[in-house]
Amino acid sequence: MSSWASQLKNAQGRLGPDVKCGLNGTSVLLGNYEKCREVLGYCTSGTVTMTSKRISKDEEAEKFYAVKKFRRRAQESAQKYQKRLTSEFCISSCLLHPNVVHTLDLLQDKNDNYCEVMEFCAGGDLYTLVLRAGKLETAEPDCYFKQLMRGVEYLHEMGVAHHDLKPQDWCF
Repeated sequence: MSSWASQLKNAQGRLGPDVKCGLNGTSVLLGNYEKCREVLGYCTSGTVTMTSKRISKDEEAEKFYAVKKFRRRAQESAQKYQKRLTSEFCISSCLLHPNVVHTLDLLQDKNDNYCEVMEFCAGGDLYTLVLRAGKLETAEPDCYFKQLMRGVEYLHEMGVAHHDLKPQDWCF
């Protein structure tokens, strides 16, 4: 366990300026990011939407993000909800690998729902990619599988186990 903790601390030192490690309690989602542009998907724990943020006030250029809005579980106290999301965020925001979606921020919306801001993958998720392609040539599934395994290997090296892997979770 101490090895895992030291790896996370080392990773935190390499994080870029956009990345926060911990709850940004003074921020409100709509104060930092534009309104939701479209719903990207639904999962058992919440809804994922696409949003944007202006790169600078002078320019029209925008950067896109995926925002996962978490639902509070039935019978879950506010304290347990906050602890669950803060713990998940602290782990996920410190993971840096090309085959793992990077988590950038944790905010609360105007209804006190926690929202996790992640990098936006313009290529979509693996499930949609495979459905759209229909039949894949031999090299394509091999390439996708290799990327997936590199991401899982990194998670395991960092002491993280995912409990519900599915094609909808893997972005390209």
